[in-house]
Amino acid sequence: MAFSRGLLSPKVLLIIVTILVPLLVLLRQPIMARLLGDDLGAANSRVTMAGQALEVIEANPVLGVGANNYAEWYEPNYAPESNASSFRTVHNKYLLVWAETGVIGLLAFLGFLFAVIRKGRQGWQLRDPLLSPLALSFTAAIVGQMAHMFFDIFHSRPQVQTLWLLAGLVIAIRYVDNHIE
Repeated sequence: MAFSRGLLSPKVLLIIVTILVPLLVLLRQPIMARLLGDDLGAANSRVTMAGQALEVIEANPVLGVGANNYAEWYEPNYAPESNASSFRTVHNKYLLVWAETGVIGLLAFLGFLFAVIRKGRQGWQLRDPLLSPLALSFTAAIVGQMAHMFFDIFHSRPQVQTLWLLAGLVIAIRYVDNHIE
């Protein structure tokens, strides 16, 4: 996108490709092993965890079971009768938010994420040579985090703080343009 706006010279693009191609060639073995190798049942366990989360959501769809109450609610209500091993939580942030805060909390969470993406898009449209690429890259990072949320609980302090920091920067970039000139 920066190249199409003339913010990135063809020389820089050539340097990036020159560095990335050999790096990918050197790292192809571990990358292929991770993508095509045996995951030791990790994918199947995520399907089981998602099913358990859907049981919790079905029982408490509107208000959920309360923040950080997923495991405490699930184990006494479902784990003993299911005869299946229960997991302490679901490795999908969206299902976890829905189970703990209900549909209202999920809509608020998604609304926040999409509002930040919208502000990032507006920041990119400013066409400022410094701020626009920053808005685009920060927004791309948030979209990447959103994709990662499908496979992780996204609960560690660095992950959450990075999301809030990027969201704050995107919004600041969008509104700082009004005060420039």
